[in-house]
Amino acid sequence: RTFQRYTSPMAVDDRYVGRVWFFQDITAFKQAEQAIREDETRFRAMVDQELAGVLILSAEGNLLYVNPRFCAMLGYASEDVIGRSAADFLTGDGAANVLDRIRGIMSGAEKSAQVVASVLRKDGTMIPFLGHGARIIYEGKPAAIWVALDVSELKQAQNSLLRLNRVLKTLSAGNMALVRATTEDDLLHNMCKAVIDVGGYRLCWIGFAEQDMGKTVRPVAWSGADGCYIESLRINWDGDARGQGPTGAAIRNGVPEIVQNIATDPAMAPWRKEALARGIGSSIALPLFDGKRTFGSLTIHAAEPDAFDPEEVKLLVELAGDLSYGVISLRARMAQEESAERLRRSLQATVLAIANTLEQRDPYTAGHQREVARLAVAMAGEMGVPEDEVEGIYLAGVVHDIGKIQVPAEILAKPGKLSKLEYQIVQAHAQAGYDIIKGVEFPWPVASMIQQHHERMDGAGYPLGLKADQILLGAKIIAVADVVQAMTAHRPYRAALGLDAALAEIEAGRGSHFYPPAVDACIALFRLKGFTLKESAAS
Repeated sequence: RTFQRYTSPMAVDDRYVGRVWFFQDITAFKQAEQAIREDETRFRAMVDQELAGVLILSAEGNLLYVNPRFCAMLGYASEDVIGRSAADFLTGDGAANVLDRIRGIMSGAEKSAQVVASVLRKDGTMIPFLGHGARIIYEGKPAAIWVALDVSELKQAQNSLLRLNRVLKTLSAGNMALVRATTEDDLLHNMCKAVIDVGGYRLCWIGFAEQDMGKTVRPVAWSGADGCYIESLRINWDGDARGQGPTGAAIRNGVPEIVQNIATDPAMAPWRKEALARGIGSSIALPLFDGKRTFGSLTIHAAEPDAFDPEEVKLLVELAGDLSYGVISLRARMAQEESAERLRRSLQATVLAIANTLEQRDPYTAGHQREVARLAVAMAGEMGVPEDEVEGIYLAGVVHDIGKIQVPAEILAKPGKLSKLEYQIVQAHAQAGYDIIKGVEFPWPVASMIQQHHERMDGAGYPLGLKADQILLGAKIIAVADVVQAMTAHRPYRAALGLDAALAEIEAGRGSHFYPPAVDACIALFRLKGFTLKESAAS
């Protein structure tokens, strides 16, 4: 056991006679004191090694203790911070908030408190932290102990996640623009719009690399800024000062070029003032490839510096690849459509040349084929025939009597009634026309429509005796148009019979000779919609 002794002199009549000794058992006190020392040692051992910052504040908000981790967070040594106010290391509303929470803890109004604030480091930078505080007794006085966690990495992770989410939405919106685009201009402008509206970036523009002497970059689409600013950039992809920025470098080098800080990157000197004035902090330029060369750049600007981390860049590269593919595909489609249009015009010119050859030989058929074709096209439109099929019907109508080139001119121009043999020779023109045209490659069955334009629904026609569904739709339409035009025009052996007689003829043969929808469409055109035929000699 442990004792503490006390002694005092003893006197009798003012004469010293000896000493008095007192002994006190202080074992329990010493044990308590030892326990306190051990607890303090354990506390310091624990908090000194704690990965979080630990600090003890007085009721006034002064630092009484800090562990090494908190010192590392601040960038100070412990002796530089002990005794200073916590407010010295907090900024803005964070300082007032922390001091209010300390007062709340010390007064007992709050058992514990949690705050989020920013700590000012010795080097002037700021880091976000999450603090949790509670009331304790420290060195015999009320105090507050706080555990502070550096959440800068968490904030970075959250920001990175937000950026990735932003760019994923941008990628999705860009792909939608790609799917919906019908022209290259639509694709370029809608892609820029998607980057701004969905991605939330500051500015997006697309520039094409010109092959001129100055190797200029021509802006072709943009969103998020006024056009005057974009056009004032005057960027090239040469090696001079105006080619050193991200756009020129991306086109020249064929790889993404990133400027993480517009304010400090020397390559941005020619554009820094205007860019900063528009709130641009960083940029990325992504090259656009056509499979052989870099033909342009997709340039995206963000408001904040250091906006483009590797994962975001990876997704934006994918976006630029999709844009490149879209541009190439649309150009290929446009080239194909232009080629098809040239072919269509060439075929039409060839067919018309053939028709003119026949009409020059037989003046009585002049204009007949063209008028039949015009009426057939109008009927097909009335019937809702697809536009592409109507084109084929027109071409077949223009040359439907081409086989008559093999009929002797004297038979075609004979003013009287034809003999049986002569009539058979004339009938052969349908098969002859097929034989002439069948070698020409059309996207439509033009030769077969020519062959079948005298077939009838009940099989009474020629040359094959086809019935109903065996006859092509185009041939059914031309058959009706041919009869109407022929009856309303003059023939060598008779005068024109007139429109009423022609319409009565096809109406009488509706279903037996002629295709009912074609008859109905023809009658509707003349009687309801005012369609008229030009006067011409009939075949």
